[in-house]
Amino acid sequence: MENSVKYMGDQKEPRIEIGMREEGDETVYYVRENGIGVGLAIVKRIIEPRGGSIWVESEGEGMGKGATFCLTLPGKEA
Repeated sequence: MENSVKYMGDQKEPRIEIGMREEGDETVYYVRENGIGVGLAIVKRIIEPRGGSIWVESEGEGMGKGATFCLTLPGKEA
């Protein structure tokens, strides 16, 4: 979330959304923003060794399109 704020750039209508959704038997947590879409390498190093996964969903490059950073954690870790 900190990266979303830090790299919002000069977005005229900044938007950051935090949420979760169910996909099958998994809960997917996400941060969606409309900034420049900076990656989350630190989060990846925390999530993957615990058996979780992280990925980015994006409509493409460019200001205003942003990205959604999603992650899952197995069982008790969540």
